[in-house]
Amino acid sequence: LLPLEPKLGRGNRAVLGEFALALGRHAKAIEVGESLYRQSRDAPAAFLAARAHAAQGDAADAAVWLKKAMAAGLDRPDRRVAASKEFERVRSSPDVLAALRPLRKSGRPS
Repeated sequence: LLPLEPKLGRGNRAVLGEFALALGRHAKAIEVGESLYRQSRDAPAAFLAARAHAAQGDAADAAVWLKKAMAAGLDRPDRRVAASKEFERVRSSPDVLAALRPLRKSGRPS
């Protein structure tokens, strides 16, 4: 599938990113998520990139992309981070906690 990526539509590229993440191809998932976000500025693309960075153990970049996903309207970010296996290694890192802090202070449901 990877050689076909340039020919894929947006939805299929998102599926490719999810497959790459599931297969442990974190760099490819990051590339796809960030590219989709640059095109659309949507929450699912940013959260894909955040999850892939988290899976690599990169809390700082995971937090950056989590903030972008939240700014783009990610629904229930606290719950998504808690439920995401990719965030296991970085969930309690200061960077990720700081990214979620404004949400907690605002009283918005998470």
